[in-house]
Amino acid sequence: MATEENLKIIGKCPACQGPDRREAVRKAAVTLFAKKGFHATSTAEVAKLAGVSEGTIFYYFGSKEGILLDLLSEVNLKYRQRMAKVLEKAPDGLSAVLAGVEFHFKQVRQHSRLLTLLVRDLPASLGRGESEPREFMRRQTALILEVMCQSLRRGQEDGSVAADLPVMETALLIRSLLIGATRLLLLKLAPEVDYVGQAVGFCRRALAPCP
Repeated sequence: MATEENLKIIGKCPACQGPDRREAVRKAAVTLFAKKGFHATSTAEVAKLAGVSEGTIFYYFGSKEGILLDLLSEVNLKYRQRMAKVLEKAPDGLSAVLAGVEFHFKQVRQHSRLLTLLVRDLPASLGRGESEPREFMRRQTALILEVMCQSLRRGQEDGSVAADLPVMETALLIRSLLIGATRLLLLKLAPEVDYVGQAVGFCRRALAPCP
């Protein structure tokens, strides 16, 4: 069983049942993955810190990779919901895209701990081959891209985005820019620069109609 100190860390009491046990596993996993790394952490260690049986992990998540995918799913869901609200307030399509870029980096700063372990530890093997994890990642990517595509289409309709730009390809390029910058930022692989200002300026120049 988890010690009193560990229970305090993950915010779980011994009487917790059902959904609380699931959340306890998630919190314990984040704590251990951040401290030791995904590969160096066992499901037994996660279960011990969460104060549950190891079978509870397999019941709710199927595997250790399942915990990581569950965390990623929640991050993406909240990301899309919050971004949609930000974009709705923008006066035109181009402003919506630029607001989305600013929002992205704000989220990265606010949730750097969780995002760092996801960027660092999401196993590369999950993205190879025709598998359920691969399909999961495809669905998540498609949902986020659609949010960006909606803003680009809106911009082409209101004249703030160049009409001849291919929407999906442009959304993919913007998303790739954000993902790449996020990895550099979180993993400290490059000097600290004004990612927000540079990304916003780049997108503004690339998307605006020619004068």
